[in-house]
Amino acid sequence: MLRNIFSNWVAIVIIGAVAFLMTPFLIHHLGNLEFGIWVLVSSICGYSGLLEFGLRTTLQRYVARYRGLDDRESLNQVFMTALVLTIAGGLLIFFVMVVLAWVLPGFFGLQGERRHDFSVLLIVMGLTMAVTLVSLLLKAYLCGWARFELYNLNIVAFTVAQAIAMVLALRWGYGVVALGVVTLVLTACFIPWDWQMVRRVDPRLRLDWKSPTTARGRELLGFGLWMFLNSMGIRLRTYTDSLVIGRVLTVALITPFSVAGRLMQYFEPAVNSIASPMLPVMSELDGLRRHGELQRFFLQATKLSTIFTLLIASILALDAQVLLRIWVGEEFVSAYPLVLILLLGYVLELSQRPSAVALLALGRHRALGEWTLGEGLANLILSVYWGRKYGLVGVAWGTTIPLLVVKLTLQPWYTLKVLGLSARAYLQESFARAALVSTLFLVCAYGLMKVLPPAGIVGLVGMFTLQVALFGAITWTMGLTGYERNLLWQRSQRFISNRGLTTVGVKT
Repeated sequence: MLRNIFSNWVAIVIIGAVAFLMTPFLIHHLGNLEFGIWVLVSSICGYSGLLEFGLRTTLQRYVARYRGLDDRESLNQVFMTALVLTIAGGLLIFFVMVVLAWVLPGFFGLQGERRHDFSVLLIVMGLTMAVTLVSLLLKAYLCGWARFELYNLNIVAFTVAQAIAMVLALRWGYGVVALGVVTLVLTACFIPWDWQMVRRVDPRLRLDWKSPTTARGRELLGFGLWMFLNSMGIRLRTYTDSLVIGRVLTVALITPFSVAGRLMQYFEPAVNSIASPMLPVMSELDGLRRHGELQRFFLQATKLSTIFTLLIASILALDAQVLLRIWVGEEFVSAYPLVLILLLGYVLELSQRPSAVALLALGRHRALGEWTLGEGLANLILSVYWGRKYGLVGVAWGTTIPLLVVKLTLQPWYTLKVLGLSARAYLQESFARAALVSTLFLVCAYGLMKVLPPAGIVGLVGMFTLQVALFGAITWTMGLTGYERNLLWQRSQRFISNRGLTTVGVKT
């Protein structure tokens, strides 16, 4: 698992750097209105991803279980059935996007050239989504085999290639539609590489179109139904804001809100890098009926996610104003209050990501789907209502309040009930030390910023480095037990030695 987390972190650094640099480039070359169209179409396509019916997560869970049980026939059946269902979902997405390309421009008040660009881009991105679903399903199979390093290699290669193609397209004078075209072409070109990676991991897997069965399809869709509801709720939270702003306010105001939201989007993968490798581990432990190990793993995973979440959230709260000024310009510093509001909800959501993973691994995710959908609907209603009254701040609170309610009440209570854990053990072993570390860090880091206020990109990078080192020192001394420090050191040494490196002995 350490290998998977490490590969996730490497991918996040590269992908985050690319996205960080591309955002101001796109804004300045497209302008607020065209960039708003790009974000709006991306949000609509994000909703269309619902039509894969949760099959990627479902496949990952079933592959991990059948791999642990060495059930070859079930592995082949699950993969081929999921592939057929995904292709059908992709065709449905493309059809829906063609219809929406005719309906939505008037809904958002777009006219003339902007109306044409929006419609064409929506059709192109609809086709892109159809192809992307197949690519993502192949990557999900890799994750089911706990080969996240190959998954990350594919994602990084695509991200870098896409960024280069977008830069060239804009510098050659093309507009927002060209961004969709290059994304479509690259997605299609990467499918053969995805398949070769899958065959490398599982050479016995075959494209046997006779393998899919109706019974297996019902089983996957039955499990995926609640993932579908969960995904719908997440998309209502993630993509509704731009739709609400485009309809209730103006398309141009999507840009400043998107800047704040993108900081959350960069924040989320950093925590997911820890949480995503947990699903195959928990699924395998559940399949082997090793419940005690699953409980211990869950508590340790929650503690790790909480510490990492609080690190990133604390640094964002301290540095976001300077970051916004350097990243996208002085005019976007006004988005800082939006960052703080959104941060409240995301801290609770991401620190409890292992809870959602555990429910998926145990197949007890029906309630997760129901309350996530409810949270997303509440987000939509509150964002529309408060957006009309308070503008962008109202939209931000419409996202955060439902998150706070669900993550402070329903999710922890239900997860502990399913796992058979007490609230005292959960709070004491997973959150107490993490909260102490974060509090001490904020006090020390705030004082450090008063003494050495960051100026410019070099100063910000230097301050960020000091903050990470400070947080790491506090976590090592006060956030981890002696047993956890020894265990982490031993596993780190094993991880390094397995890669042909040497370490100097350090007293622990």
